[in-house]
Amino acid sequence: MNIILFILPFTGLIRNIQLEPLLLALLLGMGVLTFPFCVVAYFLDFTRLYYYAFLAGLGFFLTELFYPIVGSPLDSFLSYGITGVAIVAIGLYYFIQFLRKYPLSE
Repeated sequence: MNIILFILPFTGLIRNIQLEPLLLALLLGMGVLTFPFCVVAYFLDFTRLYYYAFLAGLGFFLTELFYPIVGSPLDSFLSYGITGVAIVAIGLYYFIQFLRKYPLSE
């Protein structure tokens, strides 16, 4: 299913589907990135990966949302920059918690 959803935009069949571009980007992002990551998160019992999967899938939607506002190269930088900053912030939070729990011994 993931391979089909990944190849679908390159085939030209999407032009025949009568969906709004924002909805289509949301469905593709959630299908290509979110669904596989959620399956992996389930099998690994890794709760935080659900949040990462949602943020990664949201990047497609944000790119389509930002395109009319800021243009072509900047929309990708902003959308994936926002999701990347959120993922890095979560990682830094857990890293700081780890350092507080296990400080360096002298």
